[in-house]
Amino acid sequence: MTRWLTRIAEHSAVLPGLRDPDTTVRREALRQLSDQLAVEFTAPAPDTVRISDESVVRPDGSSLRLRRYLPRGLDAPYPTQLWCHGGGFLLGSVDEVVNDRICAARAEEAGLQIISVDIRQAPEHRYPAGVQDLLLTYDALTGTGSAGTGLDVDEHRIGLGGVSSGGFTATVAALRTRDRPGRGPIHLALESPMLAFERSGDPSESFATEADAAFLAEIVATFLPPEVRDEYALPLHVPDLSGLPPTLVVTGEFDPLRDSAERFGRLLRDAGNPVTMFREAGHLHGSSVVTAISDRSRAWQDRVSDALRAAYGTA
Repeated sequence: MTRWLTRIAEHSAVLPGLRDPDTTVRREALRQLSDQLAVEFTAPAPDTVRISDESVVRPDGSSLRLRRYLPRGLDAPYPTQLWCHGGGFLLGSVDEVVNDRICAARAEEAGLQIISVDIRQAPEHRYPAGVQDLLLTYDALTGTGSAGTGLDVDEHRIGLGGVSSGGFTATVAALRTRDRPGRGPIHLALESPMLAFERSGDPSESFATEADAAFLAEIVATFLPPEVRDEYALPLHVPDLSGLPPTLVVTGEFDPLRDSAERFGRLLRDAGNPVTMFREAGHLHGSSVVTAISDRSRAWQDRVSDALRAAYGTA
């Protein structure tokens, strides 16, 4: 991981936009940094997976963009995971090279169609806009809405997943589907999920830097201020967590989000849900994608793919 961290520092030093107060500028700078790192440190996408841009229509007539990863030879209708990228609710993109490489490899290894959702982000769109985008996609791909999409989703094998802030989006969407009529997702996959929005004294919080603390404050102010919170906005404090799908929670040993994510996994288990939890040794937040050089990163990805094969019946 030392080489990866060194390259982050080297690239960051020549990308002043990473420190710009304008979120749009920061997004572009982070995209450049992410892509530079992915080209060097994330194994290329397998050529056996077709990557394409698709869309569903929002109620106002606008398009919600999707990135589709479809392994060659997969039989329709396809077991499908709807997936949300990270980026702290403000940054990140479905267009990042790292997301293409990780999602394509996972689709191939797990035998799934993976659809990454281009969810809206703060500060332009506060909570629950991203959750609404994920639910809109879920509804468009299941039931009567699925016929016109051309994505051939097996509505009996559709689940949710996300990394970091995307794990929050997937979690809240799962809670909302539980509390409404209709079929819910068959599985929830959470990798280093961001589920806590205030310091609680967890030991893993000692791994956070001053920059991490400042970013958390920005997230709370721009994405999840008190006035937009509903009964699902703080998953760790939802009083009833029963009735959720089987859930995978994967954390990194040195990730500031580790303890809150694992606490959520225990709460899910205590509420009667099947939960599988792994703490991956030696990992920082975000280091699971260093698959071109790290056996530990490849082991993380293999662990998730194995769990998805079991959950979706593709083993």
